[in-house]
Amino acid sequence: MMKKLLSIFMLTLFFSCTDKSKKASNDCLVDHDWCLPNCEKPELAWKFSSEGTFNFNSTLLGGNSASGTWINLGEKKIELKYTKNTSKKKIPNQVINMPDCRTLNIGGVLYKK
Repeated sequence: MMKKLLSIFMLTLFFSCTDKSKKASNDCLVDHDWCLPNCEKPELAWKFSSEGTFNFNSTLLGGNSASGTWINLGEKKIELKYTKNTSKKKIPNQVINMPDCRTLNIGGVLYKK
């Protein structure tokens, strides 16, 4: 009986910590501009909404934009699913990293708030 109670307690603790981690990542991610080289004059910029959508814009090489949905996978990983882009090419799903609340790592490029 004691082992069963301990197991239930540990599972509850694990899932509550996981949810808090995802919420913290979501709070860091949404409603901010993520830019390169900076947000005063961005050449590349990302924006994530709390509804689970994102937009990407670039002024490089004549400009490009894309949009889609995002899902927090936990452990500082976010999956992007592209639904539209101006290049008319299919962009595969992508997993990006958020090493901390100030940095996004997308394809090896670091974006800052």
